[in-house]
Amino acid sequence: MEPTPPTTRWNALRRRAAVYAAALAFAAGGLTALATPAHADTATLTSANATISISPTSAPPGALVTITVAFTNPYTDPSTFLAELFSTGSGGPFAPGTCTTDQGSAPELCSANGLDSADPNHPHPIVSWGTFGGTRIPAQSAGAVTINTTVRADAQPGAYGFDPYGETYGDAHGYVPEYFSPDSATFTVTAPPTTDLGVALTATPVPRLLNGRIDYTLTITNNGPATATTGTVKAPLPAPMGATSPDCTVASGAVTCTVTNLAPAASVTRHFSAPVGLLSLGTTYKVTATRTASSPADTNAANDSASRSCTALTSLIINCS
Repeated sequence: MEPTPPTTRWNALRRRAAVYAAALAFAAGGLTALATPAHADTATLTSANATISISPTSAPPGALVTITVAFTNPYTDPSTFLAELFSTGSGGPFAPGTCTTDQGSAPELCSANGLDSADPNHPHPIVSWGTFGGTRIPAQSAGAVTINTTVRADAQPGAYGFDPYGETYGDAHGYVPEYFSPDSATFTVTAPPTTDLGVALTATPVPRLLNGRIDYTLTITNNGPATATTGTVKAPLPAPMGATSPDCTVASGAVTCTVTNLAPAASVTRHFSAPVGLLSLGTTYKVTATRTASSPADTNAANDSASRSCTALTSLIINCS
């Protein structure tokens, strides 16, 4: 695919310079550096003097993505270099990201989500050395950057196409387009991961003349499909009920139990006990345990709670259902 003639592109890009600069200034001030992920699935586009890569080529919203741009100036004069991945769909999938200079001078434009004043619905990756008055790449030298970004939280699942464009300019060699192969790339936004944490609760009476109690066992099961990185189940205690627990937190009249990195189809148990007084005289103990938070999102609220009710006539007579 041949790019737009250099002169036409040059004039259009100059008109967009102010918009790009404003967007990049916002990105530089509002984002912190992200860790660079390592992925085997990488889309690599190459031309005679440049390389553009995207890694990985598919990910859910919020996932890390790395875009790299490298250019080697083969000419005998300093050269500008402009590289863009024009979005062929409505809206780009990436956040602006943070730019790290790997070789040479820093580019004046570097974003995974640059604004297009002609069509703001098509933000796209852009990197430029010298095109808009910044530092050019010296003769027979190189420039390289890494953009660490994320898939936008509001990016809709599906395939996003990109068409690469590149051009150089030097006072001696003039405009030279860069023709990339392959001439397109696709990034696929996958559906966000989800989990389904199921909550089960049992109550076992332990009657005694002294120190009678009710032992509760909370079972949290991850029905998948993704790993539950975190999960919280809370069981409020009806007054004047108290509790102790070896693996949950008891505070402010409630038992709070947590899980981390629970794999699909795996279960964990948590335990707490409530004391029963000798002269309980028909006291009812009803406890409901409910999932209050989890990540990724839980898709099934129907199994988020479980209840058990116990009645104690005395600490020697305790019935649970």
